[in-house]
Amino acid sequence: MRKQRKQKSFITGAGCLRTVREYFPHVEEVLDGTKVTIVEVTQQDNAHADVKSHRTCAMAIASKRCFKADGAIIGLTVSFIIFGKTAYRYMNPGTVSREITSFDRKAGFDVGIYHLAPPSDAHRLGTERITDPDRPSGSKKKAVGKYRHFTKGVRTTLGNVGVS
Repeated sequence: MRKQRKQKSFITGAGCLRTVREYFPHVEEVLDGTKVTIVEVTQQDNAHADVKSHRTCAMAIASKRCFKADGAIIGLTVSFIIFGKTAYRYMNPGTVSREITSFDRKAGFDVGIYHLAPPSDAHRLGTERITDPDRPSGSKKKAVGKYRHFTKGVRTTLGNVGVS
């Protein structure tokens, strides 16, 4: 019996670009952020923000102001900052994700200083992923008793626009 080789795949910006273009159609490329960035959310950002909105939540308004950017898309785990035809991707720490959940449930976004981190080496665009053919994938076999929690009352997942 011949041993199967491990399959290689790459994380590409194609899926990210498709997601960003749903909000900003003029964007032509998505790049990973390279430095930890600081965003200060003020009470004024809270006052002008919309609940369950990726582009006009308090964090998006604050990010746009702090970066002097053309726009921002803030998801629960990933953020995109738009400069012209380029979007930069950052990862949200747990503190930002919890504040987004609180904000989307109409409890407000806590005023303060937050950071957005560049993706780790394993999550950067263009990173090679190796999959083991001997390991069953989630789409072929479902694990018995596996439960997936979906947080209610918050914005849709980026990439699932139009789905509540």
